[in-house]
Amino acid sequence: MRIFIQIKHLKNQLDIYPDESISGYLFRLSQSNHYHNINYLSKYLCLSFYQAQNNQFHRESLSKLNDLNGGLVNFGLNNGFELEERIGSDLYTKILMRNKVKYCPLCIQDKYYHRTIWMLVPCHLCIEHKVKLVDQCPNCDCFISMAAFINQKCAKCFFEFVETEPIVIGNNIFVESQMQISYGFWNDNFKVIKNCNFVNFLKLAFHSFHLLNGAPDYISLTLENLSIFHNRSKGEKSGFMLATAIANVYWMYNEFPNHFLIVLDNFITRNRGQLNYEKLKAFDELFGVKDFLWVQEAYDAYFINQVDRGKIRRDFSIFKKNPHLLTKRTNVRREEVRQLTGIAYEKLEELSDYQELKLEKILSNGISRYLVEKATLDNYLIERSH
Repeated sequence: MRIFIQIKHLKNQLDIYPDESISGYLFRLSQSNHYHNINYLSKYLCLSFYQAQNNQFHRESLSKLNDLNGGLVNFGLNNGFELEERIGSDLYTKILMRNKVKYCPLCIQDKYYHRTIWMLVPCHLCIEHKVKLVDQCPNCDCFISMAAFINQKCAKCFFEFVETEPIVIGNNIFVESQMQISYGFWNDNFKVIKNCNFVNFLKLAFHSFHLLNGAPDYISLTLENLSIFHNRSKGEKSGFMLATAIANVYWMYNEFPNHFLIVLDNFITRNRGQLNYEKLKAFDELFGVKDFLWVQEAYDAYFINQVDRGKIRRDFSIFKKNPHLLTKRTNVRREEVRQLTGIAYEKLEELSDYQELKLEKILSNGISRYLVEKATLDNYLIERSH
């Protein structure tokens, strides 16, 4: 049954703070007008409870909400309005907190309201105070609902959130990455890293997680390996672990390509066979977008260099997908030469002695490899055919 509000305006009208989430504002407005919960207002606004607490407002509901408040409130991007349209549905579902909130202990001591930026799972630092955002009750570890936050105390143990002790994070890369993400969230033209705004950086991050999962924490914030796809605490995704992973992505691309190559080296060492193939396939899905051509060029060059040095074989997954890359290599493995040309190993050594071919012995992963310089091989095969 539809519920009708019998008054033209709410008795107690409130302004919205410039950076306040609309959900936080609705809960605060409901409390100010002494409603037991927000069900009364959310039903009038034609919103489910889920939508109301997760900042999912449409234009009609906001128009009604504004009318109730005397037409004095303007809802904009800074309040999280039309965030899904702005960043895209796929990214929106990945980065928006659901059914729970977090807060900065120092911000709420100054002004107690829910900031829009706190809705984002990857944001886990107050850039004003450089303290860790709190997403569980400091006393009992219970997750915090918007209703509990607006009531200013834990629904389970009644701990008062303003009593939370702040935790300062001093890791420079983590702090810098969080600041860049925060600035990028508010400004579509701001570059989080040299080649990426907020949306493209997060697209890059979610693909790069396939390379980083299981890797060491390159920014040394924790002593544990990164566990990005299994970062669950009591059945819930860990926002702080995700923020740490994103800080590693920031490190990975901020000094490109040097750090990128370090990550690839570690990835190749840690992963073998089918697991390797699946992770690389998931990562290089990124290359369907021209915005990331700069990453693809370094990625391709890395694997060409690896096959040139005998570190990987020509049947490695990237060459199956893009066989034209093999034309750019400068060396060919000795066993491949035998397979392709029928030239025996002894003959190759003889040709090398007579300087008709350049044969190089290298040590790769403790194993001796023999590489034939491709240019000298091509010349020999041309001469032999004549």
